[in-house]
Amino acid sequence: MTKNEANELAARILMSLDPTHPELWLRHIVSVLTAGSAEEPKTDEERILAISAGIRPKLAGLPPDIQGGVLADLLSTWLAGHYQGGQELMDKLLELHVDMVRGLVPASIEELRARATRQ
Repeated sequence: MTKNEANELAARILMSLDPTHPELWLRHIVSVLTAGSAEEPKTDEERILAISAGIRPKLAGLPPDIQGGVLADLLSTWLAGHYQGGQELMDKLLELHVDMVRGLVPASIEELRARATRQ
């Protein structure tokens, strides 16, 4: 697979989702994680938030290196799932994922500030 083909495939994978809502780009992961749940969330956003809410308590209070290690392990597994597309595809997916994370940081900061204000 050429670098251009990898870039096009990565873009198709991610942009087939709603590009105005980057927080929903991981819906294919979420669908796997929520399969078989008794009360499955109805929207992708609800599914993502439900899974995130389930993971956050497990990470809360752990040292940053442990939190980062858990997230790195999950991300590496997700990327490895695309190994058949080649290294270029995995590199592009990682780049797009990091861009998505950067886009989510301001909202996360606001959430943390609001939580601190309520306490």
